[in-house]
Amino acid sequence: TGSIDFYRATTKNLLWDVIIPTMTGFSSVRSNVGKLQNTGLEIVLGGTPVKTKDFQWKFSTYYSGNFNKVKTGSVESYTLADYLNGTALVDGIAVGSFYSYKFLGLNPSNGTPMFDDYNDRQHLLKYKTLEETVLMTMKKSGQRDPIFSGNFSNSFTYKNLSLSMNLSYSIGSKVRLFPLYSPVLSGVSSEMNVRKEFLNRWMAPGDEQYTNIPVIMSPADPEYMKYISHFSGTQVSISHIQNFASNVWNMYDNSDLRVVSGSYLKCSSMTLRYNIAPEWLKKTPFSNLSLSLNALNLFTISAKELKGQDPSQAGFAKPNLSVRPSYTFQFNVTF
Repeated sequence: TGSIDFYRATTKNLLWDVIIPTMTGFSSVRSNVGKLQNTGLEIVLGGTPVKTKDFQWKFSTYYSGNFNKVKTGSVESYTLADYLNGTALVDGIAVGSFYSYKFLGLNPSNGTPMFDDYNDRQHLLKYKTLEETVLMTMKKSGQRDPIFSGNFSNSFTYKNLSLSMNLSYSIGSKVRLFPLYSPVLSGVSSEMNVRKEFLNRWMAPGDEQYTNIPVIMSPADPEYMKYISHFSGTQVSISHIQNFASNVWNMYDNSDLRVVSGSYLKCSSMTLRYNIAPEWLKKTPFSNLSLSLNALNLFTISAKELKGQDPSQAGFAKPNLSVRPSYTFQFNVTF
């Protein structure tokens, strides 16, 4: 059995915050001007491929694919954080798309990160809107939501023994790694954990050939103040340049170097069950008896760059404990 559904829909009159002249006393007004185009495919299949006297295999699967695109002009005002975490809606771009700073490498003289941020051609950024500035100085890294997702459910039965498992998958999303430098921006202290990646950080000229992890610069370093702020931090009314970065350490945490694939294959559940034969229970008060071993979140196959970070936990929020396997044993009886 199964079904296939294809859809292509354009949703109009979505609520959008439209930018209006500040002389009105307001910066924006909410109006029904939004437009979003969705194209997708959903497939549901199920059946029993094998069935004999002693053995049976049942399966079911669900697949979903969705492509969307914002079809409204830039009428809403967003903050820098919106573009970095994927909550800004950009015309012609998929919902959930986020942007990252363009990492160029490490400074060979002091190990600080370098970016293509127009520092040597600042005049090109003058009088641009924040969105125009972001599109010039950053790279679209992908979208937070998967393009394809689904699951496979299988059940195998041999006489009184059965094994069932559920696999889920997600394809097409991108994940930002958890921040590396934000916790040590003001210096390393005994109260803050230090990531083990820092063992491979830049420490001397020449290290930039073997690592892309910047130096840990102490607040006491003479050059510290040079890198703790960004040239775009000057008031817009003075520089006429939008504030699109705070410092090189935050830029590193939000750079394209720290973006990896969020695709994964996960075994969300597995159950091994044995049903005691009814003839063995004739001299007992039980009508049914079964033993089962259940496992949840048994394994996840994902990008090796995640290094233990669950692909469903992106660096757009505070880190949480990673998803760990759990096991339960059940003893079920029916009188």
